[in-house]
Amino acid sequence: MLGCGAIATAIAVASSPISTAAAAGARVTFQCVSIDANNCNVTVPLTSNMDEGVTSTMPDSHPWQLNIAGGKGPAHISNTAWNGSHNYGNGTVWTATVTTSANEPSGSKLVLTFGHVTPIAGAKPYSSIAVSAPATAATGKAVKIFAVVKPVPATGHLVLQRQVGASWANVTTFAYSAKTKRWSATFVWPYPKHSWRIYHVLATAARGLLTTAGGSFKIATA
Repeated sequence: MLGCGAIATAIAVASSPISTAAAAGARVTFQCVSIDANNCNVTVPLTSNMDEGVTSTMPDSHPWQLNIAGGKGPAHISNTAWNGSHNYGNGTVWTATVTTSANEPSGSKLVLTFGHVTPIAGAKPYSSIAVSAPATAATGKAVKIFAVVKPVPATGHLVLQRQVGASWANVTTFAYSAKTKRWSATFVWPYPKHSWRIYHVLATAARGLLTTAGGSFKIATA
């Protein structure tokens, strides 16, 4: 169990029964970013007085386990579960409750490294991600972004993300056109004048393929 003191640099987090409050509350989703074919990292920014339900879906369907809990700043992890059950030590969807004290230092973060229970070999990044996006957008108007990805991801495995601090938040998923052989994503631009945002396209892991991000690009309000 990760204690309430400074975050350890190498420690397994044990399961504990899920409390009614933690199970019933909304959870914040964090992406597990692939390091290589068998490992990925989840980074959770820490703030004071957290009592947050967190969840992360692993990059593929091979069973995963938590290998290392580290980072900067004190935190406590409890109510850990895999695929909805605290009886299992591995799976493909991890959930937990993260709590902090009232004096969490600025810039603290929890870094969790997950790994395949049984390592797999041969996975590679997607070979290419080409994106076409407008440089400007009008407030309240639709923005359309196109992408060509090789190999072609499965439906739902290509995501548009927006940069939020040091992490990325999902905006929408892409739809594939067999006729044009490219993907498209549409969202409404909500930002006022004199503002801009950074985006990228993320192809999530599949059999033999690692989660792969395309280059980032900026869109500003027209």
